[in-house]
Amino acid sequence: MLVREITAFYRLRRHNEVVDAIILAALESNLVACREVAKHFKCPYLTGHSVTPDGAVVLEDGTVVALDVTVVGDGENAAEAIRRKEHGWGTLGALEEARRERAEVWARCREEVGAGRMTPGQAQDARHGAALKVQGAWSGGCKRPVEMGGGIFVVVALTPYGGWFKEAKEWMSRVAHTGDKVPHCAWDERFEHPARTWASASHRAFTLQATGVAMANATYEFMRANATEEMRRVLGAKAANVQLAVPPTLAAGDWSVDSEGDGEGSSGDLHDGVSESDNNN
Repeated sequence: MLVREITAFYRLRRHNEVVDAIILAALESNLVACREVAKHFKCPYLTGHSVTPDGAVVLEDGTVVALDVTVVGDGENAAEAIRRKEHGWGTLGALEEARRERAEVWARCREEVGAGRMTPGQAQDARHGAALKVQGAWSGGCKRPVEMGGGIFVVVALTPYGGWFKEAKEWMSRVAHTGDKVPHCAWDERFEHPARTWASASHRAFTLQATGVAMANATYEFMRANATEEMRRVLGAKAANVQLAVPPTLAAGDWSVDSEGDGEGSSGDLHDGVSESDNNN
């Protein structure tokens, strides 16, 4: 359950942190990189839409390599996840059917809300469900649009713990620093970075380590946010069930203050809530 929860969270929020780490590592290889290239790779199926990969890198020879990151819980589903990213799913017939159903749902929601038989919140949930059916009915994938746009599409499949599946080696082979492939005794330019250590001497190892660190940091932030929210919920519930005992005011107490000079009680002393001046009267 924990792995599934973490994987779902990666798809929603931590995905961006991992993509940023991979793109920044590609920049350290003296390449041109950008994030989420929008409206450039048009859908070849005349749908009027365009695909937006997570990022793109321009190699030294001008080749554009588009990147899309996916997080998979186990190795058995990695190949299927990559296939869906590349070639999509569903059929155009299912897409048209989902669009017709969405139009009917929207028209029915307007009628029901106008008649008072449905609240605006219920109508919004119904419209949202219809939109999700359209989104899940068909996808043409990213491989064909990127290739028609003159680029190469590569899917990087990662584990929830920052590991790289073997299917992601294509990205590393294309964007790795050229110094990683030269002999140790050669005088060619090598990968250099202020944060490089003995464990990340090559650009390939540096990219793997940067991805793992980004995944670990995102996991920590996720667990800390969940723990904080859970503590606030539990402590808030306990506080609601506790009745605070309010102490009585000083005027209702039984106290007196003796003057330091003659030992007689001062005129402001209280006995059972009544001053001596009141008793003398």
